[in-house]
Amino acid sequence: MGSKNPFAKSEIEHHTYLRFVWQDASDPELDVLRNKLGLRTNRELEQAERDLVGLRIQEGYPDDVTPLSYEGFRRLHFHLFQDLFDWAGDVRPYPTGRNAAPYCLPDHINANMEGLFSRLKDENFLTGLSAEEFVRRAAYYVNELNAIHCFIDGNGRVGREWLCLIAEHAGFEIEYEDEDRVRWNEAAEYGFNKVDEVKFVNLIQDRLSVRGESA
Repeated sequence: MGSKNPFAKSEIEHHTYLRFVWQDASDPELDVLRNKLGLRTNRELEQAERDLVGLRIQEGYPDDVTPLSYEGFRRLHFHLFQDLFDWAGDVRPYPTGRNAAPYCLPDHINANMEGLFSRLKDENFLTGLSAEEFVRRAAYYVNELNAIHCFIDGNGRVGREWLCLIAEHAGFEIEYEDEDRVRWNEAAEYGFNKVDEVKFVNLIQDRLSVRGESA
């Protein structure tokens, strides 16, 4: 995370961004997200995130976590990141992006997310589909979630867990392997830059099975 915010539309938005970061103690050119643990380097924060989010996943999800609504999606993020960030589950309040391309602007996040979950409802939450059809539509939705980039941090992690839950609801199962975090990030970058979810299709196809059957 750079110390400048090139996607800010105004000085006010840049000051908003600065409220969420400290300077990384190991590299003055980088910022580290303010966190409940007081960790001042990205390396320490990334390790703590993997450990604590992993524990929350093992714990299981409360009833208000659901893949079927925008509110449930936000509750999923809160559940995963509540030990690290005061803003867990809250919508990103400042502009950001990948390289020179901006993600959805903060003022439009809620409308875009509500629209996305409305389309998902119209598709019956992807139930009743063949495995091939599910892979294709699920890839579309995770690519759209990435482009909106609802949260300050943790969009990849919450996207992966959301995908597991929506697959389970539709009668499928997804089991990730160790390298899939890297594959997910590559798919997200490609999908955002090219507006093409083919790499998400490939990843989901490799990890999807029908519940109760061997992969």
